[in-house]
Amino acid sequence: MSLISFTPLSDGVTAVNAAATNTPLSTIYNDYNGNITDANIASNAAIAGSKVNLASISNPYKFSVYRNGAWTTGSPAKVALDTKTFDTGTNFDVVTNNRFVAPIAGFYFFTGSVSMTLGDTSIIQALLYKNGSLAKVGLAIGNGGGPTSVTGQVAGLIQLSATDYIELWAYGAGATGLTGATLTYLDGFLVSAT
Repeated sequence: MSLISFTPLSDGVTAVNAAATNTPLSTIYNDYNGNITDANIASNAAIAGSKVNLASISNPYKFSVYRNGAWTTGSPAKVALDTKTFDTGTNFDVVTNNRFVAPIAGFYFFTGSVSMTLGDTSIIQALLYKNGSLAKVGLAIGNGGGPTSVTGQVAGLIQLSATDYIELWAYGAGATGLTGATLTYLDGFLVSAT
């Protein structure tokens, strides 16, 4: 197999160059859905000869969802995220299960936020659950002694197999959840396939 070199193009975009031989890119470069076929290479205007314009390669698995409807949490309880800002791979179910289902095996990064109005001496925590089990725990935030709006956040890199799922949960017994794309949300994207 030939070496792969990175060559700056005149427009400043870096290209992957299969150097010195006619080895098809399909044998040395994988995209997120498997091997790129020779037919795909031939039909893609961004691919010239043995160079791939990295600007044409995108991540099809990314989403941003939030809670739009009123909600109250238990201790802990899943947040029924009901509205999509975007979901490029249509892998987040906002209707039935309120979860992200991994389309392929890989490493995914998630960040979530839960905002609530808490009563006196209450705390809030944002949690990520993988396949129904706790995977990541955010910092416990207290309200400091009176009803107030508080936000808890959680983030982390999680390895998933295809069909594994991620859900945002909240701890804050009896708290009233705050809604909106900037208050109670979950964002995620594929970092790399495995």
